[in-house]
Amino acid sequence: MNTIKFEPVGRPKTETHDVGKYTIKKMEIAGQMYDIYSNVGLTIYVTNACNSDCSFCMNKYENNFLCSEEIMDDEKYLKRLDYILQYLKPLNPSIMITGGEPTKSKRLPEIMKLIHKYGYKIRSFSTNGTGLLDIVDGKSILEHMHENGFLNNINISRHAISPEDNYRIMKTKGDLTEKQISEIAEFCNAHNMRARMGCTLQKSFMSNLDQMLQYCQHYEQLGIDTVIFREPVPIDPEKDGYWNYQEQFVDISKICHAIEHRSAFLYAYTINGLYYNVKHFYYRDKLVKCYLEKNTANPEIIRDLIFYADGRLVNTNWNDVSKTLLF
Repeated sequence: MNTIKFEPVGRPKTETHDVGKYTIKKMEIAGQMYDIYSNVGLTIYVTNACNSDCSFCMNKYENNFLCSEEIMDDEKYLKRLDYILQYLKPLNPSIMITGGEPTKSKRLPEIMKLIHKYGYKIRSFSTNGTGLLDIVDGKSILEHMHENGFLNNINISRHAISPEDNYRIMKTKGDLTEKQISEIAEFCNAHNMRARMGCTLQKSFMSNLDQMLQYCQHYEQLGIDTVIFREPVPIDPEKDGYWNYQEQFVDISKICHAIEHRSAFLYAYTINGLYYNVKHFYYRDKLVKCYLEKNTANPEIIRDLIFYADGRLVNTNWNDVSKTLLF
């Protein structure tokens, strides 16, 4: 996925997936040998349920998710996840948490404890943020995250500057107020945790560099100094709603081109990564990273694994249900 990230200059790099070149590991899964990149990630679907209804959500178009029937029994789900985490420990994948909306699932604290127990590195946590301040077992979800090492790359989805516009896009039940965003930022900043805003670009709301700079400034005033802008993920033209989806598509490469030709952005260097070319620029007190996907990674080598809420372990081909590895 093509992205642009604004982050403070000098912040230690947390990426493991999208820069650098890695070795290949071999592992037998269900009797078959696979080649797997050494920086493989494991995406965990905490739940399929979500209190948002974003029109561009990939879960509405992705076959593996659409055929996923969530394990509703928490004990059964956690037992299955425990098995998968043990099974994959030789690979030691880094963990990405997603959903649905993970912070609204009562099983989330136990999931975090399991991940912490096995010592996995946390790569990212994707959320609309609405449950981060919720109290579960006497502690906020943020406190549970801190206790279990979920410190970096807490991605809070907001796709516009104004709460009204964001609601029009996400239709989130119980949406965050700006005061709550500031409370989340204050907690994270006080506990050495990194919350960041995640914005999917769309022509009707956020589609050019000037709007993006305004977005960064707005959320920095609320206490969050890192922002990631994403291009909508391409979907199958045969899917219902494809043309409406495409009407909102924003080509992030054009914005990268605008950055290159704007004098306020000073080119620094480029990293030729395994999955991306990453151009780095300085802008005021920010390091701006432009990630443009490459098509050179071998499709036969697994670079990500997905644990769906129905208990399946699936490889990197997100649109092919035949790629289930364990069920």
